[in-house]
Amino acid sequence: MKLAMPILILLVVLSLTACGSPSQATNQQAQAIGGLFPIQQGDERGYIDQTGKLAVDPQFDDARAFSDGLAAVQIANKFGYVDQTGKLVIPMRFDYGADFADGMASIEAGSKYGYIDKTGKVVITPQFDSVGDFADGEAPAAVGGKWGFIDKTGKFVVNPQFSYAPSFSEGLAVNISSNSYGYVDQAGKFAINPQYQAAGPFSEDLAYVETADKKYGYIDKTGKMVVAPQFDGAGNFSGGLAPVTIGTSTDAKRGYIDKSGKLVINPQFDDADAFSEGLARVKMGGKYGYIDKSGKLVVNPQFDYVTDFSGGLAQVDFSTNGANSDWGYIDPKGKLVYDPTDFRYPITQNGKVGYINKTGQIVIKPQFDDVNSHGVYSFSDGMAAVSLSHRWGYIDTSGQVKIKARFNDPPSSGDYLGPFADGLAPVEISGKWGYMDKTGKMTIKPRFQGFALDFHKRLAPVSDGHKTGFIDMTGKLVTGLQFTDFTWLDSPPHDLIPVAVGGKWGYLDLMGHLVIEPQFDEARTFSEGLGLVKLGGWYGFVDKTGRIAISPHFQSANSFSEGLATVQYSDGTYGYIDSTGRSAAPYNVSGGQFSNGLAPVYASGGTSYIDKAGNVVITPREYSSYIGDGSEEGLICVQLKASQKWGCMDKTGQFVIPAQFDEVYVYQGLFNVTIGGKSGWMDTTGNYVWRPTK
Repeated sequence: MKLAMPILILLVVLSLTACGSPSQATNQQAQAIGGLFPIQQGDERGYIDQTGKLAVDPQFDDARAFSDGLAAVQIANKFGYVDQTGKLVIPMRFDYGADFADGMASIEAGSKYGYIDKTGKVVITPQFDSVGDFADGEAPAAVGGKWGFIDKTGKFVVNPQFSYAPSFSEGLAVNISSNSYGYVDQAGKFAINPQYQAAGPFSEDLAYVETADKKYGYIDKTGKMVVAPQFDGAGNFSGGLAPVTIGTSTDAKRGYIDKSGKLVINPQFDDADAFSEGLARVKMGGKYGYIDKSGKLVVNPQFDYVTDFSGGLAQVDFSTNGANSDWGYIDPKGKLVYDPTDFRYPITQNGKVGYINKTGQIVIKPQFDDVNSHGVYSFSDGMAAVSLSHRWGYIDTSGQVKIKARFNDPPSSGDYLGPFADGLAPVEISGKWGYMDKTGKMTIKPRFQGFALDFHKRLAPVSDGHKTGFIDMTGKLVTGLQFTDFTWLDSPPHDLIPVAVGGKWGYLDLMGHLVIEPQFDEARTFSEGLGLVKLGGWYGFVDKTGRIAISPHFQSANSFSEGLATVQYSDGTYGYIDSTGRSAAPYNVSGGQFSNGLAPVYASGGTSYIDKAGNVVITPREYSSYIGDGSEEGLICVQLKASQKWGCMDKTGQFVIPAQFDEVYVYQGLFNVTIGGKSGWMDTTGNYVWRPTK
């Protein structure tokens, strides 16, 4: 349990079920206080500033909101803390790390919880079963199933005696006795006797409570009812106003009252939350927007979900807009500050390369050489390598040259510029590899003779020409040059890296530790918690501890996808298994991985597509090749064997993008199509966003 107290969560749900949805904001969606805001690009998280500019490059599995100038970040299964430059100031050594509150942050180590200060020093040794945040100098902590309160030395000032204990708010904390809610003071004594069906934290000297007749009102810190119970739901006061619910079930509407209990914004919303920075999120017609304290809509309802404003920005959900990572940011006027759908797509016009956005509008005018010998015209980490007069440099998403075009044109020069990841790009200069930051500074000097690949979660593989090792972002070898093979480039692993030593394969974690000793004949990246391995000539699956989860007894197998994996049994027949190894969706011919509910199966009559029940949903047809083994952006891209032309069909087998192109590839929600040497872009409906040009 990570700082979560079940009954406290119940309280929040009870109050918001009546007066709004429980918060759906994850760590990724958390708001920032202190100038930086967490974002996600692909499967990595970083931070932007208040203008939407990237401030800390995406490189983490989790990136929490800043608090007291620090933010908890996670890579694989370890947490540490970064400052607002992205520098790791508290190493990743904890099993969990919470936000700082009152100068301290709770951490988990060995299934026990303690606290650190802002230097990373453990000031309260992990010893508790669960804990909460410090507030007013005290924090809730549990041992043996009972909760009490500790001070900043870790000493219990209120002995463990409660079934739960949330953090203090304005000197009082909600508590329960004999199934009734009341409030305790910092000495652990009931200041307001248990008598309510539900209760919320004090905010602006008032707290909502639910009485026996299922109505909500507000009390002050003496326990006096100052707003009579009359509402069907209630929330916290903020800025002198609080959301309340009138009506139940489908006819419930939310409005706002002042501290006298007077309705000042009429009930009209399907959902409403407390005000934050002068605005409140509300839901109307199935969409969220924002109102000011007069009740006027200042941001029209248009988003699937939103969070409160904090630090001048609010997160909004773009999931219906085709975003790879769904959350963007708006300012108080509703202007998009960070748009996760605002990608750049390379186009060629009159022999020069430029970029369009998703609607086909030119956002960076064609001006760069059309040579593409790197294959890195696409943006990565906010940067793209481009050629000017056959010298290479980098531009940002506005088209501004950030690293001057000073590198020789490969391949004859022996130079190479790689894509940026985690804020660094691999470069080869005169046969030696190093890394460059976004200012063009060589932060890791070229010294590797073999290769240097992209960073992923602050780790990158390098080679001396004979063996491979892994370095951190300072260039320090964290493993030594010891591996004869590894899996990385085509699909960087989420948390465990297959590596080989002396012909045997094992797994390395992202801290550089060999966590599963080399013992397998083959090993592939983990998928859905299982790794495909070969042992004694047969394929099976291991879990992340290296324990055999599905015994090796298959002639061949693919990794798991959507809960199923295709296998070939010892008698030569094919089928699909679930994660327990049991047969599922049987089929007597070879098949591919499931994607969006469909998988290709291969027979002499051609390739057909089946659903998870094994039913053929797209009849057999002869193809030469595929993009993946399933759906890309809801479409399946195939190359017809007869014509050798590419197209993309829907799940019924109908071509949405006609099979007339020489090449097709998918990038950030659009399809790049090439015909007769000309390249263009199409959307998922088969309409041109940019017609093929050269």
